[in-house]
Amino acid sequence: TTHFFHNHDDGTVSPSNSTTMEPNTAVWPLDVAVPGVLPRVSEEAVKAAVLTAAACQCEIPKESRFERKHYAYADLPLGYQVTQQRWPLASNGVLTCRRVLPGVV
Repeated sequence: TTHFFHNHDDGTVSPSNSTTMEPNTAVWPLDVAVPGVLPRVSEEAVKAAVLTAAACQCEIPKESRFERKHYAYADLPLGYQVTQQRWPLASNGVLTCRRVLPGVV
């Protein structure tokens, strides 16, 4: 049996998929977006994102925000997604890639 676990910012770990557990025993309030339970941004993830943005020569604003975008899709039972569409962490960066072809020097 394969078990998948989700690490939370508060140090707890919740099983997010298991074929051997009883129904509704692997549910974590943050994972199911219970009203009043808001996700928190990982400080390490933000630091890594800013370093990556700087490496890509992005514009990094002093303020960045997350917003909820509400939808009514069958595969989106909570009815929303989190986005940074209007206030992104970084924008207008450059990533240069070189295509390597076999046998071409």
